[in-house]
Amino acid sequence: MIAPLLLVVALASQPKTATPQQVGKGGSRQANATEPSSAAQSLSVTVTMPPPDPKQLEREAQQRERELSIQERVATFTIVLAFVGVLQIVVTLFGFIWTRTAANAARDSANAARESVRASNANAYAARDSADFTNAQNAIMKRQSVIMRAQATTATAMHLAARAWVGPIKVKGERFQGSMIVKVVFTNTGNTPALRTASKIGVTFDPAAINTKLDRPINGGVLMPRGIMNTSTADQPLTAAGVEALRTKKAVMFVYGRIWYDDVFGRTHWTTFAFHSSPDLTAFGPVENHSGTDDDEQEKG
Repeated sequence: MIAPLLLVVALASQPKTATPQQVGKGGSRQANATEPSSAAQSLSVTVTMPPPDPKQLEREAQQRERELSIQERVATFTIVLAFVGVLQIVVTLFGFIWTRTAANAARDSANAARESVRASNANAYAARDSADFTNAQNAIMKRQSVIMRAQATTATAMHLAARAWVGPIKVKGERFQGSMIVKVVFTNTGNTPALRTASKIGVTFDPAAINTKLDRPINGGVLMPRGIMNTSTADQPLTAAGVEALRTKKAVMFVYGRIWYDDVFGRTHWTTFAFHSSPDLTAFGPVENHSGTDDDEQEKG
């Protein structure tokens, strides 16, 4: 089937040869007598193709179907690969974003941790400084307390050394207008005057009636250091019966009283006393639990 086709192609490709022409007298060309006619006879070739083989056609159809199936699979696989590629790109992008976010979070966490450490250090320094300041304040307060106690002790010592001290120094019986009275003499043994100095005195034959809690008189005088004042029972002299009871030792007389005064520092003081007499009123002795001063009360309190 292929050989006749090759023959036809070879004949068609043969070149045409030109026949020589004669030139006449007039310069015109004359045709050669032997030149063939102007129209060459054409060659007609009929090629008869055998009918196609059905099995061959079936095989070719199956081949085309396989090729189409392969092409479809390739196309599907290409789409899948493209989808997988896109998915990988998306996953990679999300992974990058997540990694960067995690890195930023880790960096922020590290910065927060550093700030927390700095804050903790600052708090520790502040606590230490506060403790040092508190210790310094405590030390200052202790020193001030010591100074205040020393000053108070010094002031108290100065006050005690300079203030007035008033108390009885002598008790005696005297005759007064045909009767007997008792006179109590007191003095200021301090170094400054005793101001508003006043006193009260009482007499009784009953020891249970001794009462030194008397009311202070309104008026008073100034008792200078080493000066002397006295108080007496002139407003309540002994009766004849009382004198006789003392003489015959049937009774014992008790004299009691209180002295008030202010020192130059503005403080009020008092002194109490109580004595019992001899029958002839020439000797007097102190009565227990009835003599004292305001300083004694302060020490007991």
